[in-house]
Amino acid sequence: MVVCGLNQEFVALLVWPNLQACGVLAGTQDIAGSMASTAVLDAIKAGFEIYNQCNSGSSKRIRRFLLLATPPDPDAYEITDKGYVNQGAAQLNRQADVDRLFDPQPDVGVVEL
Repeated sequence: MVVCGLNQEFVALLVWPNLQACGVLAGTQDIAGSMASTAVLDAIKAGFEIYNQCNSGSSKRIRRFLLLATPPDPDAYEITDKGYVNQGAAQLNRQADVDRLFDPQPDVGVVEL
């Protein structure tokens, strides 16, 4: 996942879900369908809500997340040579998604906690 929130009022996440697990929870192998599934979104949301119970400070509390269907792109430097996610490159390459996270009226794909 990519942690976003520099110069913002809250922390939000871009999340690469485990697509196989999403398919099992949703009962479908359709990627778009499984990621939009209530069962999948509720399970992920429940996990982040547990995290938020233990991390209530504004700098740690997650307020929104967005599931990403496309994996990190090594050719766009979103993965480092050591195999880590390059947070800065991922945010730059996915700026439209980052903007969606912080829109005052987020669209239906952005999940609020």
